[in-house]
Amino acid sequence: MVKNCPIERLAFIRCGLDTVEYGTMSSFPQLKTLDIEEASFISFREVEHFICDLNNTSIEVLRMNNIFSWGMRKPEDNQWIVRAKTFHCLKSKKLKSLELLGDKILKIDVEILPFLSHLVYLDLSGNDVLKFLENETQSHGWKQILAYSQKLSNIRLFRMDYNVYRTIMVNAQDGPSNSFWYGHPKLPLEPAKNVSILDKVHQGPIQNFSDAESPILHVGLPENLEFWSSSWWASGDNKLLQCDFLHGSIYFFPNKLRYLKIEDQNLNLNKFCPVIYGLDRLEYLDFSYNGVNFLSKKFFDNFISLKYLYLKENNLGPLIATRGLHPMQLPHLEILDLSVNKISTIPKDFFGYLVSLKRLDISDNRISKLTFTMTNLLSIEYIDISTNQLTDFSRSELDYIRKKNASSLDVTLNMSNNPMDCTVCNGIGFLHLIIHSNMMTIFSNDSTCYGNGSKTSLESSLSRLEGECDSSPQTNQSDSSPRTIISSNHWLSFGASLGSISAVACGLIVAYIYRWNIKYRFFLLRRRFRKRGVITATPGHVYASYDDNDYYWVTHVLLRHLEDEDQLDVIIDQRDFIGGASLSEAIVEAVENSRKTVLVLSESYVLNPWCLEQEKKKAIKTT
Repeated sequence: MVKNCPIERLAFIRCGLDTVEYGTMSSFPQLKTLDIEEASFISFREVEHFICDLNNTSIEVLRMNNIFSWGMRKPEDNQWIVRAKTFHCLKSKKLKSLELLGDKILKIDVEILPFLSHLVYLDLSGNDVLKFLENETQSHGWKQILAYSQKLSNIRLFRMDYNVYRTIMVNAQDGPSNSFWYGHPKLPLEPAKNVSILDKVHQGPIQNFSDAESPILHVGLPENLEFWSSSWWASGDNKLLQCDFLHGSIYFFPNKLRYLKIEDQNLNLNKFCPVIYGLDRLEYLDFSYNGVNFLSKKFFDNFISLKYLYLKENNLGPLIATRGLHPMQLPHLEILDLSVNKISTIPKDFFGYLVSLKRLDISDNRISKLTFTMTNLLSIEYIDISTNQLTDFSRSELDYIRKKNASSLDVTLNMSNNPMDCTVCNGIGFLHLIIHSNMMTIFSNDSTCYGNGSKTSLESSLSRLEGECDSSPQTNQSDSSPRTIISSNHWLSFGASLGSISAVACGLIVAYIYRWNIKYRFFLLRRRFRKRGVITATPGHVYASYDDNDYYWVTHVLLRHLEDEDQLDVIIDQRDFIGGASLSEAIVEAVENSRKTVLVLSESYVLNPWCLEQEKKKAIKTT
């Protein structure tokens, strides 16, 4: 056996390591960094003995990624319970970095934390850890867990992403990469400055904490924690975070946290009512993919240092439209992502205080007209309004854009995938924007506003539109004959016009009353001339109509009852409709091919116009 080997860094990667004889690691007294990936340890007891053997080294960094790749071998246990004695052997060591990734960890004894007091980085991603143990047997409450975490006085980075709960599993592609945060986290933040107004540690309440609503929940964090990520959890309902149970205010202390990522927690929150205090150093907040449709009106008021705010794929549109949120007063904010939030209207002053904003993303929403002011976006560089329903700019916003263009600021405006038409009078403003400004404007290739690098054709279109839209018939006051002709035929023209308008109005009223029937019969007629259908399923018993927000419940609860237990053939859109086909035609065919239609009624369903169309078509079929 090799003795006193001077190696400081050692890695076993995909080499089939399945056991290590106790005492082997004593041959590496200077070993500081150990990386084990895709090993084949047969039992958790072997791993615990191996960790204890590191007591004879100078270990500072321990990374164990997917060390139970059993293959065809049968393990002694299926899940690892990390007990206090596992790291008790290393209590005299200064372990600074610990990464246990994808290691089938089910539970962790919080008594382990005092033995890891030197930790700077801790990563427990890709496991099953959502439960903790006290004294290796008892279930532990979050209050005690937070109390134990205070012992990690040196920790700066904590990550626990991609964990599972109950029987719900995370998809394989959602697993963390082998090199994620290895050595150093790749974050957009600069190192904290030594001298800053925020460097003062708040021992007492913060300045506006006296206005906090009761009850106040105090949450103690490790004193040096700066980075915290807990995202992509597959958990069940969490009633403790609902407004009925958790309201008032939450006060975090100490407040050195700079990076917070709580993305796609799957907690089924919908509403998050508390106001957050104490995070006045926070620079990066990612609250995306949570499906939240309600936040406290003052939710963003206390994040005074925020630079990056990501709120993608929530349902904040109705809340913003009804002024359910205060205008964002975040003077340091540089990036704001509000894409995929079902936004239709934005109050005029909602972005009025974002003087440092460089990038604004409001793509994939339902905006038909820009109603918010951009006057105070003094630092803006990129605005993404793609994939909305935008047809026109207000005159005031076009004037602002021209003034902005006159400055030295380089601005890009992404307008792709909007139904705007630059061949009609409403398109004059867009054409002026493209031709007479230096602002880079992005349109879809099939857009009538797309110039393909040349402004000649657009200039001719602009000249034509200005001639057609601005000109109006003028009557020469010195010539009385035109007025005479008009006078003699006045009543005849008026009667003909009135009759035409009345006929058209009656026709529109009748068409409106029978609109669903007409639309349904039209799709049935067009379907008869098709050689093939637009859904992949065979004629079945049931067609399930639901809103996208209820997709998880439909696939995990409803289908299990109807298909697995009742043995019924069920048609659902995201599984059985052919991609690229007309959605209206697919709905008609699904209704026709089913004996019954099940409506999954929810608040989101009632507000969804596509769901309303499906309900009408089902009603027409039954008549």
